[in-house]
Order: sequence, then structure tokens, then C-alpha cells
Amino acid sequence: MAKTPYLHRRGNNFYFRVTVPLNLRPIFGCREIVRTLNTQLHNEAVPLALSLGSKAKTLFNKVSVMSETNE
Repeated sequence: MAKTPYLHRRGNNFYFRVTVPLNLRPIFGCREIVRTLNTQLHNEAVPLALSLGSKAKTLFNKVSVMSETNE
């Protein structure tokens, strides 16, 4: 089974985990974002993790652009 980005297992449950970029950590106030996917099934967790990863990266890009224009 190939490793899926952003997907981590704790016990029987799957979690989404993404690292906040260094330049955005003061804005977000954390080093990483971790959320439960509320599933124990790998087949359900994979698309959820990839979808959240895409949304997180889009958010990071938007916030980065906003912070650059405010400087």
C-alpha cells in the first residue's frame, strides 16, 4: 500500500495532517494542522485526506498572497 500524503493513522482512526509553512506560522499560530477524518476505513480516508490537503494548500497560497500585498 502506497503512502498517501496528509494521511496518518493513530490507533484505528485516520487523521489529516499538514505542516503550516514557516512564513505563515505566526498568522495561523501553529506548526501543523491535524484533524480526525472520523473513519477507520482506508478507502474512505484517502479521498478525504487528499481533499483537505488541496483545500489547505489553496488556503496557504491565498493567505500568503494576502500577507505579501499588505506589506
